[in-house]
Amino acid sequence: MGAQWGRVFKRPLPKEIDPEEHTPWEYIKNCFIDDKQINDYFYPHKIETDKHSAKILRNVEHQTGLKNLQVWWLHFDGHNGNHLLEYVVTPSIIYLSRIGTHNDLMNNN
Repeated sequence: MGAQWGRVFKRPLPKEIDPEEHTPWEYIKNCFIDDKQINDYFYPHKIETDKHSAKILRNVEHQTGLKNLQVWWLHFDGHNGNHLLEYVVTPSIIYLSRIGTHNDLMNNN
């Protein structure tokens, strides 16, 4: 991943989003670990499954025995941002599936 990912892994969030000024990656990681709601800035939303996401869902459902799970995306750099995390949430585990730009995730079926 190139230098453009520095804003995700190295640059702190504005204080109005995170008073502790974590990086976006640290903030999201802490939300997952501490089971806290993700700030709307990151625009977490369910997505329609593509070939890759459907495979991830099948694997997670097989491992957990759970059905009707959803694939989610969030934007590390805001609603219109281009740095995304794809993940699946279960009651006990969050599976991080892919990280990349829109282009990376949309063209990597």
